[in-house]
Amino acid sequence: MKLNIYSIKDTKIGYTSPIYMQNDGVAVREFSNLAKDNNKNIVNTNAEDKELWLLGHFDDQTGEITSEVRYIAKAADFVTEQA
Repeated sequence: MKLNIYSIKDTKIGYTSPIYMQNDGVAVREFSNLAKDNNKNIVNTNAEDKELWLLGHFDDQTGEITSEVRYIAKAADFVTEQA
């Protein structure tokens, strides 16, 4: 199976450890859920500094990793106002 490699980038610090997901849609859904969560977490704390990036692809049959660095989304775009 081929998986995409993603990372959350803190624009003040750098990238987090990579995570593996099936595609951009799944990655954006998980990232946006964290941004919208009422509990503080790595994405919604200082959301204006947090971005989701695609780093590349991993083939679990061959072990091959290919690079494709691409911006996906900004956490602040998903944060909702708290009541």
